Amino acid sequence: LVFVHNEAVSLRQKLQREACNLQERMQMGRKILERILLLNLPDMMAYDVLEADRIQVTPALDIYFLYELADIEQFEQLDFSDVRQKFVRLFEVLFERELLLDISEKIPAFLDYIREESNGYLEIYQNYIRLVEQLQKPEEALKPNTLWFRLWNRIKKLAVKLRGALAIIVVILI
Repeated sequence: LVFVHNEAVSLRQKLQREACNLQERMQMGRKILERILLLNLPDMMAYDVLEADRIQVTPALDIYFLYELADIEQFEQLDFSDVRQKFVRLFEVLFERELLLDISEKIPAFLDYIREESNGYLEIYQNYIRLVEQLQKPEEALKPNTLWFRLWNRIKKLAVKLRGALAIIVVILI
């Protein structure tokens, strides 16, 4: 008889306790999707585990699921659209910082795709991999797009123009 002590914590706890960077969170999202595909989870099982409290993450970012299946009668009425909504909520938890700062329009577009168009786990996985690749491109600079950042960028551009105008005025006055 062998007992394995698993040092995993829930995804929610990991995100609250640790300052996981975007790379780690993207990796966790990929591993969650891969685990669902590997286990070939039926919709009712996926619906049950797609919550931040039921996904266990180890320090090595391995993913495990806690199954509860408390209300089995409810699962008969589930279809893939219900699972899609759970995916959206899960990815909103994973990318909460980026969504709050409006860093990239690609993440909300991915969530909209899941919400409205996705037809299966493999399709979601393929689109997620594309999202990760796009977010990792150097030209896709992840910058906040809040009012304050846009205002600061305008001030910087205006300062460059004013510096040139001030230089011309100083030359004329001298």
